[in-house]
Amino acid sequence: MTETTDIQGFVPPVWLRSPVVQSALASAKFRKRGATDLEGAAQYHLLTGGSGARTSCLLSCHPQSRGLVVILHGWLGSVQSAYVVSTAKFLFRQGFSVCRVNLLEHGDSVTLNPGFHHAAEDADLFDAIAAATGLTDDETVSLIGYSLGGNFALRVARRLRTQPIPKLRHVFAISPVIDPVTSSPMIDAHPLMRAYFTRKLRRWLREKTEAFPDLYQAGAIAKKNSVLGMSHDIICGWTEFETLDDYFRAYRLMPEEFEGCPAKLTLFGAFDDPVVSGSDIAAMAGRDMEVIMSPFGGHNGFFDAVRGPTFYERAILNSLSSAI
Repeated sequence: MTETTDIQGFVPPVWLRSPVVQSALASAKFRKRGATDLEGAAQYHLLTGGSGARTSCLLSCHPQSRGLVVILHGWLGSVQSAYVVSTAKFLFRQGFSVCRVNLLEHGDSVTLNPGFHHAAEDADLFDAIAAATGLTDDETVSLIGYSLGGNFALRVARRLRTQPIPKLRHVFAISPVIDPVTSSPMIDAHPLMRAYFTRKLRRWLREKTEAFPDLYQAGAIAKKNSVLGMSHDIICGWTEFETLDDYFRAYRLMPEEFEGCPAKLTLFGAFDDPVVSGSDIAAMAGRDMEVIMSPFGGHNGFFDAVRGPTFYERAILNSLSSAI
């Protein structure tokens, strides 16, 4: 039986409680500093899904590994996103091997695949993660996903009921997208978030169309000033979906879909998240997962100090350590 837990001990100081500050700190570049040990150990690997779609990962093997942790970034991020590097270097220094995986259409996989792979597709990513778990001799594997990566991580967990990955024991989702129908408009409703994501989406459009000019044209898409407007033209023009709502519903998560999942599931959410609905995350309670909610934390934030590990990083470490 799932519990919804109010975070105990996570009380950020007043000046850190703004969801905008929390969300901005999550992607702040200073969080990547001091990762020379992690990056020095990193090895690049290509991962291939069942359809032939390719993505990549950076695997940092710890010499006395306590287990492997696979990390998935959020929408329009990559294996070098600040929040990913921060968590990876923190867990690496605690003795864990870490594998940072690019979602399809992210990082260098944008140019690895001529086909367009949208967020409703998870079979190839599942295959890639299953392959990543075989890159080391670690007997236990955990999976961490952020935002859209959290949605993907939970869909990986959902598949485990019929497609086992024997080593995968625990899935963590930080600020996961549960229902994109409700969450997606939130980005456009917030001017700073809209500017941040439209800028990144234009950069992605440029990379994809320059790599495959005979297949894709950015055209008027990049001139639009909303995430929903740009997404509509991409999805309805480049995929089989006739409407954006049809697309969003295709990767919406429902709590009953996780009954009997063989992996332990832990979700972290904030009610002040400006990008995904905290209420949607909280509504996942009552099933086979642990749901940890806070009134504060923003999107991928959960800082109670600017320096040092975040609340969820400490909580994940405690959970991993107790399972060893």
